[in-house]
Amino acid sequence: MTQHYSARDVARLLSVSPARLRAYARAGLVAPERGPRGEFRYTFQDLALLRAAEGLADANVTRRRMLRALRRIKDRLPQGEPLSGVQLSVVGDEVVARDGGAAWIPESGQARFEFDTRTLPATIAAYGRAKGEATPARAREPDAADWYELGSEIESATPDHGRDAYRRALELEPRHLGARVRLARLLEGAGRHRAAEAHYRLALTIAPREPAVLLDLSSCLEQQGRVAHALSASLEAIEADSTCAEAHLSAARLCERIGDSAAALRHLETYHGLERP
Repeated sequence: MTQHYSARDVARLLSVSPARLRAYARAGLVAPERGPRGEFRYTFQDLALLRAAEGLADANVTRRRMLRALRRIKDRLPQGEPLSGVQLSVVGDEVVARDGGAAWIPESGQARFEFDTRTLPATIAAYGRAKGEATPARAREPDAADWYELGSEIESATPDHGRDAYRRALELEPRHLGARVRLARLLEGAGRHRAAEAHYRLALTIAPREPAVLLDLSSCLEQQGRVAHALSASLEAIEADSTCAEAHLSAARLCERIGDSAAALRHLETYHGLERP
């Protein structure tokens, strides 16, 4: 059953006035349901959307551009997927959305490539040399750090080569945490969730109770439909660091999915308390 929040709850959580909430509804950004007494009832997805709107407003994005960007993001998301999985930022005069490893400009729908095209040819050439193609006689053999740095440079442009680089780093140094986590994320992005899960768990043997890795694992488990296990991972991240705002947001969403509305609201309040300056 979907948890609903009253206008008073939303206004308190987001520190906005009821009049501002009504303005967002009139603009069509959200469409809250009506309760038995005619009161507005907001969903968790509505909260995520409204918080994004307030964030863009704080970044001095005009109302017209903010509404256009958020409507297009909302239309792009699969039915039922919350906006909380999308990160928004303002780069120059553009609103940029990031979802996993992908970045795009909502107003135009165009992808945004976030690597330096001037260094990409040299990076690809270095990859070829490291693979044994035309290697100078006196060049030293690349170590795990070299392979990790290479993977970091090329993964956004060529994910397959990025995975190869991280695998090579792990062959040379199995306890290289960065390579383990980045490989897991690339596998997850390719839809290989079981393989990604295995690498996240190996990463946790290197850095036990690391909140960032636990949250990655939680996301991976949620995508497999294993909501209870995903919630356990998010709660473990909170136990490791009670000030981790992302962990509370993840726990709030997962608690809502299992029907624990009281816990969802508690984690959501904590999240907003940590995020508020």
